[in-house]
Amino acid sequence: MKATVLEVIKENSEVRTLKLNLEQEITFEPGQFITIIYNIENKLVRRAYSISHWAEQPTKTITISLNQAPNGTISPKLYNVKVNDVLELEGAFGVFKLNKSNNPALFLAAGTGVTPLNTMIESEEKRDLTLIYSVRSEDLILFNETLNKQSNLKFIPTVTDNIPESWTGETGRINKELIERLSKRLLNPNTLTCPVFRTKSDA
Repeated sequence: MKATVLEVIKENSEVRTLKLNLEQEITFEPGQFITIIYNIENKLVRRAYSISHWAEQPTKTITISLNQAPNGTISPKLYNVKVNDVLELEGAFGVFKLNKSNNPALFLAAGTGVTPLNTMIESEEKRDLTLIYSVRSEDLILFNETLNKQSNLKFIPTVTDNIPESWTGETGRINKELIERLSKRLLNPNTLTCPVFRTKSDA
């Protein structure tokens, strides 16, 4: 399937979001991914990228968010695409999905691993959600504005490096102690669904 780049959004110094117009409508579930295909030295190379924003279904418009990954095969090419460039893709695929329940859900993410979780969060307007999100520095928090605005979400970013004096939030990497402390404070453990964890993947 062909997809035309509608917009390139610079999220921060490392991450860009590509808004793509598909040649035909698709239906996807929150948490799924699409596969980008490049012809490199006469070989078709495929890489998976999570859809990063929810949309009413079916849709002809999707977004993916990625970092440059200079040692990657496809990500450096995708990172530098321009508006009106045409890409080849397949999908959507994947079984990484939020279970159907009214129980509160706890999400854990680091870096661009937040992208599939973001679609889940945007698609859930009533369920109580908590996201603990680890980044190296405050300026690398993805989707900060929209995550802070969602009324049914408790958004807890934690910064691991380059911590400014003005930062009053959590610090350090996500670990067992942090999860237990925040879970007890925020949710009834008897109703907490199994956490899902997503980290940045190789590109």
